[in-house]
Amino acid sequence: MTESVVRMMPLDRLDGVTFASDYPAALRDLDRGFGSSAPPLQPTTEEYGVGVAMAPTVMRDEVCKTHIVMRGEIGHSLVNPDENIWRPALHLFVGMLAHAACTQILDESLPGVLLKPIEDQYDRFLYGCIHSAWTAYFTSRASAAFYEEGGLPQRELLLSVLKRAQSNIPAARLAYRFHGNIDELLGIVMPRIADILRFSGSVLGHYDGLEKSFFDDAALTAALDEMGLRDWTVFFGSELSRLWDRRGNWCSFQEFLTLNRHVERLFWCFGMFPWKTDDGRIHITVPLASDADKLAGSTPLIES
Repeated sequence: MTESVVRMMPLDRLDGVTFASDYPAALRDLDRGFGSSAPPLQPTTEEYGVGVAMAPTVMRDEVCKTHIVMRGEIGHSLVNPDENIWRPALHLFVGMLAHAACTQILDESLPGVLLKPIEDQYDRFLYGCIHSAWTAYFTSRASAAFYEEGGLPQRELLLSVLKRAQSNIPAARLAYRFHGNIDELLGIVMPRIADILRFSGSVLGHYDGLEKSFFDDAALTAALDEMGLRDWTVFFGSELSRLWDRRGNWCSFQEFLTLNRHVERLFWCFGMFPWKTDDGRIHITVPLASDADKLAGSTPLIES
């Protein structure tokens, strides 16, 4: 299985690999080939952890390439004789290589798409939440065979972000009833939805890479059932898998924009309804019914 995965990952656009003792500095100082138009890279810092590797796109002689930057200790782990140490590091490294391959396949199939802004405002708004899910699926599926247990951290992160969304989004939605600032509400909702999509993509990719079903995981299935997302996850996984099967044969970027429907589905899950007006603007409807049980006896300011 690992040999077939390696064969389907083109890496002739890999610009280089850097193992850095000072990871933040290596990211910051990386020449991305975009001049001053691209801000310096910074390590990913989230509530659930700090990043240890990144595969940013760089431009070399007007060709999109990928340069992998990783913390130095990962390089040491790769040459450690203890399999319990080198195998997780290998899994991470293969995932970064898969990220590079994904970028190359996309740019060769749909030239210019990577650096071209999405014209439609509504599509651009939704795709901001979904774009990392496809890459996460691709990298997880390609690297799964190298370390079966490598999917466990992503599975734990998915369970964590599901719980966080269940807590944060309803609270933010209720607060919105009184402050009326939709941007403040979206500032909480959008990252939570993006997290669910990203880690769902990662977990689904890992299971598909092992030719297994997430239904085998009772805790994960129960968490999805609690949120009414079990059937959605099956549908989401089928669409990601179809994109994987068509890799290198995509006809247009619309195949990726189709994933935007899953952002809408998660908005609905939390009692919010995004839509595009006739003049192309974005509107978010947040009906009072979504918080009816908590608003009894209150006088909310906002229903939209």
